[in-house]
Amino acid sequence: MTNPSDTTDTTDTTNPATAIIRPARQTDLPALVQLIAGIAEFEKLAHKLEVTEAKLRDALFCDHPHALCFVVTRADQVVGYTTLFYTFSSFQGRYGLYIDDLYIDPAHRSGGLGQQMMRYIAQYATSQNLGRLEWMVLDWNRRAIDFYETLGAEALSDWVSYRVEAHQLQQLANA
Repeated sequence: MTNPSDTTDTTDTTNPATAIIRPARQTDLPALVQLIAGIAEFEKLAHKLEVTEAKLRDALFCDHPHALCFVVTRADQVVGYTTLFYTFSSFQGRYGLYIDDLYIDPAHRSGGLGQQMMRYIAQYATSQNLGRLEWMVLDWNRRAIDFYETLGAEALSDWVSYRVEAHQLQQLANA
């Protein structure tokens, strides 16, 4: 998939038209690991970080990947990314996308790249006839909440999110 705006890249960090959004490549792995460390630090979750280039390579570039990754670049430098995976809604009878991460390097924020990335994701989703986009945001991340609400997203206050981590998953499997 190519960038819908098909623009030329420059170093202007205030103009989203100078950015290129594209599917991640294996050569992006070092930058992706750094950006993932950046979001982990921002979210105060660096102690949970286990990602490596090898793990990302296995997840994103295997024969049948279960995740997608798009990157935003400026002057051939990866300055942001999003990771996504497919979901399914039995109520809709359609697939959707779950946004696991959407992160723009702090030096490149406030220039419209997040909005451009969300537009790119929406264009991808509609081209695949998907029924919805879903994601979570930390309740203290007011800037992200405000951003998503300007896009027309609605907080689902009537749902509670649950998770079973790897060690608990093993316990559950053996119960």
